[in-house]
Formats: sequence, structure tokens, C-alpha cells
Amino acid sequence: MKKAVLLTVLTMTVLSCSLFGGPKSDTGSGPKGAIHVTGPITGGEHGWPFMGYFGNISRIGYVEEEFFIEGNAAHYDLTGEWTNDGKWTLEKADAVPYKTRVLVQRPADPAGFNGTVIVEWSNVSNGYDWAFVELEAMMDMADCGFAYALVSTQPIGIYGFKNAATATSEVRAVGTNMTVQAAPADLAHAGLVTWDPQRYGSLNVPDDGVSYDIFTQAGIALGPNRKTQTTGVDTMGGLDVKKLIAVGGSQSGIRLLSYANGVQPLANVYDAIIPGLGGGQGVDFKAAVAEDRTAPDPNPVGRRIRPALIRDDLSIPVMIFNSEAEADWTAEARQPETGKLRHWEVPGSSHAGPRKMQFVNRKSDREGITNSLNVISVIRQTEVDWQPVLSAAFWAIHQWITDGAPPPSFPPIETTVTNGRIELRRDQYGNALGGVRLPELEVPFANYSVVYRTRILPSSYTIPFSTAYLKQLYPTHDDYVAKVTEAVNKAKAAGILLERSANEYIRKAQAVPVPEMVYPEAIRQYLK
Repeated sequence: MKKAVLLTVLTMTVLSCSLFGGPKSDTGSGPKGAIHVTGPITGGEHGWPFMGYFGNISRIGYVEEEFFIEGNAAHYDLTGEWTNDGKWTLEKADAVPYKTRVLVQRPADPAGFNGTVIVEWSNVSNGYDWAFVELEAMMDMADCGFAYALVSTQPIGIYGFKNAATATSEVRAVGTNMTVQAAPADLAHAGLVTWDPQRYGSLNVPDDGVSYDIFTQAGIALGPNRKTQTTGVDTMGGLDVKKLIAVGGSQSGIRLLSYANGVQPLANVYDAIIPGLGGGQGVDFKAAVAEDRTAPDPNPVGRRIRPALIRDDLSIPVMIFNSEAEADWTAEARQPETGKLRHWEVPGSSHAGPRKMQFVNRKSDREGITNSLNVISVIRQTEVDWQPVLSAAFWAIHQWITDGAPPPSFPPIETTVTNGRIELRRDQYGNALGGVRLPELEVPFANYSVVYRTRILPSSYTIPFSTAYLKQLYPTHDDYVAKVTEAVNKAKAAGILLERSANEYIRKAQAVPVPEMVYPEAIRQYLK
């Protein structure tokens, strides 16, 4: 039975461009033979990969294939203090067998591949795998020639909430200070194994502690040295992979920050890391499931998640990527940018905006785990979309790690302290100041605000300006289009919009009836 579930949850050259485990082992990621790859995986009850591409991926010149990787994944023990500066020291502990899936989307023509794979740590906040990155919503990625891989690293993604809890020896609930709504009880089993036992029944991720080494091994299985460090089939179909960019959003972005600080200095598999939509927070390395919606205390803030900076001695680039939704409650964790660190914030955008959710919902509707048609809101949520900026960030970081040209720097979203509370500073339109300025903020026709701190849902809104006010700002439609075009060209020059997204902004501006509604003569008579 379908039910609704509310999901919570970078100057650049512009490109036109089997249940829960087995006996313990004493090895983790290692030499050839330690990681085995099978696939492409086919069949099952549904006949397609969970949360795979929506539509015919061949129409964009890409191939989608799913693989299983397996081996022994190590736990990590933190030695010393968990300090705010992120300079943590880990050492490998015992390792256990695992088997998980990697969903790969890559250019069909090797000549169209730019050499870099975006590797995402799958988000499991709703009891099943879903992606921060949607190729369908971020077609600039395809224009740029990236390959993409989604990695299932945590037991919740494999078993769902309830079964993941029983897979661990200790269960402790965790939440953040964002408002979240737990998944309905009948979605508690919506992990891969339950969704399609024929396809995914052999998968095994025993606990959260091994998630870090699984993500390392997935990078090895996708990376430039995969042929000498794995056995079985080639996940990348023979493509010449040169670089790997790790990315994660929200819950998985928090885990990726911990990966950057603790595991990357040891494993050195990824060439750049983007912890997204959770900036300034890290989670521990314990085996217990860190997000369990079956535990009695669902939101013990601070038990497992703590403020943390990116350590300043990393040898690879890191970009903290946040929406307006994270700006106030992560302001205290901001740190100066360096030759290896960038911090991009997108004012006006929310944690999971309506365009993002459009792509997520149609996949989850297809999988039969939600029904987005049941989600009704009287509030028009913020329409500023961070996805085009993330695509530009990928291209900027690709240039950073291949040519050495760093992405541009932008000031953070401006904040002030009122009665001991951090608040965002806003302009005369009510929109946040600072940050990565998209055309909606430079040429506004609405007030865009995010209100996570108020703990009300929906968590953002768009309030269009009145016709009279729009006429003051933009006397004619041509005037509005000219201003948007100027802002788009500025954004392209700054490296925050790529060609496809820039063209889409101008197309929309030409189609939107600013400063007032103008109807074709054919329907004007019906409006009298």
C-alpha cells in the first residue's frame, strides 16, 4: 500500500559542455583479490535497479549498470580525542564480510568521458537508498562527461529501519536539529532486500562501522587502479578513470565529513570530497546504527553527531556545499578557506527543494514505496534550486584536481546574532545576503526563505511580489528578461552556472509573464 512520506532530509571555464554477517576476518581493503566484483546485475522481481535512472538513459548517451562488490570491510577505532579541528587519528580494527551494490551511470562512448567519476555515499534517512545527485536533474554533468556511481554503504539502505536495527549489537537513536518526520511503519522494511529479495537477497552490510571501509573499497573498484586491486568484472566498462570525487548529502554528507577527517588520510582513495547539506558536523565510527527510527528516543541531539571542522592538513581538496537551510545552524562551524578548502552556500535554496523532490518522488513512486500525489501543501516552497550549482561545483573541482585551477571563493551567507540566536541577514526583498548568488537572488520576483529553525513544515516558502511592485522593479517584460540575462552571464563568468542551466534560466525568464500576467487572445475571453 502506497503512502506519502515527507523526505528530510563553484572564475571557471564554462563547458558547453546472509542476513547480517558471518565469521570475522582480520583484513580490510587490500591487494588484488580482496575486493570481488560481479555483474552487471539483472533480473529480480522488478527487473530494474532500485532508484535507477528514470527513463531511457541511452537517449542521453549513457549506460546504467549495477554491480555487487564484496570482501572484508574493517571497523575503525578512534584513538585519542574527537576534537573540533577534525584532526582525528583512526586505526583499523577487526573486519567482517560484506556484500553491497554499486549503481553506475557512465558515458556509452569512451570519447565522451572526462576521466572523473562522481562517487556518492547513498543517503538512508528515510529507510531506503536515495541520491543527493540525480543525473536527470543535473544534465550539465552529462554535458561535462562525468561518470557517476551510487554506493550502498549502510545497513539501513540494505534492510530498512527495523531490520537494520536487529543487524547490530547496539542500537542508539540519533537526530539533528533539523525537523524530520519518521517514515511510516509500513516503510520500515523498504531496504533493498525487502524491496526485491530475488535481486538483492544476498547483500550483507552488517553494521554502520564498516560503512567507511566499504566506501573506500567501492572507490577502489571504480578507480584508476581497479584492474590490479579487484577480481571479477570491470565496473567502468573499460573506461580510463583518472580521478574520483566523493560526494554525499545530508545524513551521508555528515558521514562523508567524518570520512574526510578520519579515513581519507589512511586510505587516500579519493581525489576530492564534497560533504553536502550537513556542513560542520561529523558522526562517529561506531558499529551501531546511527539513525534508527524504531528506538524510543528519536532525537537525542549530540550523542552521535557533533560539530566538526575539516582538518587543515588534508592533501586533497574539500568543498563544503550547503543550502540556506544549513547556513544558520552551521555558522559556528565555518572555517577560513585555504588552498585545499572551499565553502559554497546557496541562499534561497532549501535542504530538499521542490525540483529536487520531483525527481526523487517519481522514482520512489515507481518503486512503490511512496505516493507523492498524496503530499499536499498550501505553501509554495522555495524554488531556488542548488542542483545547477552542484553541477558547476563538480566541473570546478574536476578542473581543480586535473589542472590545479581552484574554484572561485564566495562569501558565506551573512549572519547576525540577535538575543544569542544566529539569524540570517536579509536584503530589502527579504532574501538572504551573501553566498553563491543565483539569478533569482540578483533579479528577484519573490521572497525566498528557509525556516528550519521554526520547526514547521513545509520548511521553506516562495512569496511572489505583487504586480504593482514587479512593475516598479521591471517596467516591461523585456526589461526583466534583459536583467535576468545579465545575471545569468555574470553567474556563468563566476563559475556557478554551466551552459545548459544558464540557457534554461533565460528560457524561463522569456516564458514567465513578469511584470504581470499576460494571456493569449485565444483564452482572454474566458477570463472576463
